[in-house]
Amino acid sequence: MIILSQTYAFTKYFVKYFGMRIRLARWLNMHCILNVSGFVLVLIHAGFPYAFRYWEPFTRLYVLGGLEGLIGIRGLLTWLLISAFISGMLSRYGSSLRLKRISNRVHFYTALSTYISASIHILLSITFPETR
Repeated sequence: MIILSQTYAFTKYFVKYFGMRIRLARWLNMHCILNVSGFVLVLIHAGFPYAFRYWEPFTRLYVLGGLEGLIGIRGLLTWLLISAFISGMLSRYGSSLRLKRISNRVHFYTALSTYISASIHILLSITFPETR
């Protein structure tokens, strides 16, 4: 659901660089609705806040421990998702706060690191199913 919502970003660049005539307001609304619902579903999946074991994400992350040491990336991924969601909301609705330029950059980098961490999380869940 969250990956589907990113079609807005591609559509925005198609309009900008290829001159396509598409109304971006509808795509932005779809993007926001899918991201909010995906955000809530991922937080429920992570057990946030009741069964959430990763309040301190770096205590379970062992980079030198090989693939098994990266199991703790789950907690880091949840916190990255929360920060990406907050920066996305500031990008969309924070124009009156004059944070648009800063929050767009922060949102890009947090979203990028969240997708990379999510890919690692999926790889680890497939590789080590007993750690679920």
